[in-house]
Amino acid sequence: HFGLIPQFVASNFGVGDALLLVTSGAGNYLLEQEIALILSGAGENTERMKEAVTELVAMAQVNGSEKNMTACLIKRVGVG
Repeated sequence: HFGLIPQFVASNFGVGDALLLVTSGAGNYLLEQEIALILSGAGENTERMKEAVTELVAMAQVNGSEKNMTACLIKRVGVG
């Protein structure tokens, strides 16, 4: 209900993999290439990941979004 369509993907989640959860207010205004470019520089620390999410939201605004936006980035990092 509420127009949500749940999605389930079963896959390995390895070191360096990222999961981006984003609402339509941002997701509908971003190209896959833009997302990939921004996430490729997300690094392995919390500060850089926050910056990447901020960049995604800013890009959605540049691309015309005036809607509410929420994004969450989860990235598996190696233990060094």
